[in-house]
Amino acid sequence: MEFPLIQRELTEQSQKRRTYALRAICVAVFMLVFLVMYASIMMRARSMMWILGQGREMVTVMFITVMMTLYALGPAMTCGAITTEKEKQTLGLLMISRLRPGGLVFEKMVSRALPLISLLVASSPLFAICYLFGGLTLEETLTGIVIVGLVLYQIICVAVFSSAILETSIAAFWMTYGLLAVMYFGWPILHELDLAPGAPSMSLPDAEFMLFPVYIMAMVIGRGDGTEHLALLITPSVVISTLLVVAARFAVIYFGFGGAWSLERIVRTAVGRTLKLIKRVFRRALSLDGPVDDDDDDVHAYRPARAVSADRPISWRETRAGLVNNRWLQAFVILGILALEWLILENENWDDDLAVLFHVLAMIIAMLLVMSISCRLFGKERERQTLDSLLVAPLGNREILAQKLAGAHSVMWVLLGVLFVHCLINLKCTRLPFSTMSSSYQGGSAYWSNAKRPEAWSFDWILSATTYMICSLGNSFIYMNLIKWMSVFFGLKLNTQIKAMVATLVSALVLCFIPMICTALMMMLADSDPGDFPFFAITSPVIVPALNEWHDLYQIHRSDWIPTSDMFLILMNFAVYGGMTLGLRGWVLKNLSSLMSRIDVDSSQTMPLVPKRGPLGQQLC
Repeated sequence: MEFPLIQRELTEQSQKRRTYALRAICVAVFMLVFLVMYASIMMRARSMMWILGQGREMVTVMFITVMMTLYALGPAMTCGAITTEKEKQTLGLLMISRLRPGGLVFEKMVSRALPLISLLVASSPLFAICYLFGGLTLEETLTGIVIVGLVLYQIICVAVFSSAILETSIAAFWMTYGLLAVMYFGWPILHELDLAPGAPSMSLPDAEFMLFPVYIMAMVIGRGDGTEHLALLITPSVVISTLLVVAARFAVIYFGFGGAWSLERIVRTAVGRTLKLIKRVFRRALSLDGPVDDDDDDVHAYRPARAVSADRPISWRETRAGLVNNRWLQAFVILGILALEWLILENENWDDDLAVLFHVLAMIIAMLLVMSISCRLFGKERERQTLDSLLVAPLGNREILAQKLAGAHSVMWVLLGVLFVHCLINLKCTRLPFSTMSSSYQGGSAYWSNAKRPEAWSFDWILSATTYMICSLGNSFIYMNLIKWMSVFFGLKLNTQIKAMVATLVSALVLCFIPMICTALMMMLADSDPGDFPFFAITSPVIVPALNEWHDLYQIHRSDWIPTSDMFLILMNFAVYGGMTLGLRGWVLKNLSSLMSRIDVDSSQTMPLVPKRGPLGQQLC
């Protein structure tokens, strides 16, 4: 009962500055959200007595904010629970100690849960103030606490299981989000495709989402329909999460030491065989000649043989390593996802809101992919102790960085192609308004009226579609580069991949929400709204792309503050965040020598392989 692993983990976390910095940032976000809600209520208040009973709305928003914080930070803070020990090669030492596998999993769960619980405790005073406004019963408050606890338990269980079964923290990070997505939306999607039965209704609509705590929150608190079914609603989630913990106990034993039973090796072998089969089928279908490699025992058989580039050897290494840079695998996964989306949208009669949701999710996943790939450029070299070998290459710092980014650039172009397809799906599902550059544009009435929208493939429709595509793809390109340079900076600054991931993720969230919330608070204090200050749209990189997806850019320039032009607004957003990207890129390149701890050399100069004869001091110089 001494729990030595918990003591070690908490002691290490308490000695790191980022622990307190993260708590301070989260508390600042909670306070800003609370102040925005308070200012909104005060603006709508007719009298002081009218404010009483508004605590329900404030508590609901605070609960949603806390849950979003858990979903954003929980997987990144927890996915390295066991993979960190594997990467440091200390898991074996823990296994030969008196710690049992079950005890190791339990202590890792508790040590990673306590920092997240501290964030919830830090927000409790704000919940207490909201409760004083009234309008909320004690039963509803306890229900909200139970649901937030369920979210925390799910994230911890899924992340620890992913950490036990995989070899690296980055892979565990992605598997955590993937398993959560399967838990939340797998059953509803199969039910919509008539591949799985529906859930017992329990007098609740769409009960197939019972594994999704946000749905439980909406049913129990938002609508007040399912308080009596709360225990029944959370039981499946608790059971599945507990089974994952039990599975993690056995995964620590069977997947803890790599080798032949490494899950990564098993997946690579399965992918190699699958890709060989696909290539063989294509060759037979197209009547192509040429041998197909039948060596199924080769783990890296799916990798094509390529000659080493004498000019760009690091780029050659980056573009051939890993599953992410395999074109066949990329095509297979992308086509499978697009086919699934096509079936769902066709089954829903091409619902426009669902198409926009798919596009927004694709953009978020693209940003996370660029983040994970860029963070591992130098973090992976440090963990494998190959960074010193890389830095002795007779290349300049900028040349090394440029070649390291070759794989990230390759993936970014593939992601832009996927987003282009999602833009086409959006154009198919939604009706475009008239573009402000069109002669048919007649102001707000024509912009909003569905009856006056342009016909498909007309000149006005093509003009609006071009404007939409420029905004969507241009913003995606700029934001991916912004995330890339943020990740490169933290990857060079911090010593592990997961630390760089957490730092980049927190910085991106701060950039997206802190300026927007502060500006909204100042506007509320000045008794104004975004229509009175349209520059509010550029305080966050998510506002213009989101309104563009719903074709509602007119909401920003409907006042006389800025020109009534969609293209002016798009170019203004490009200038702000494109300039931010260029500034960050220039700052990183300027300080590249200090970040790499390496004096820059001119790659055009020839470095002698044999030192000249002379005193030892001259040779060392």
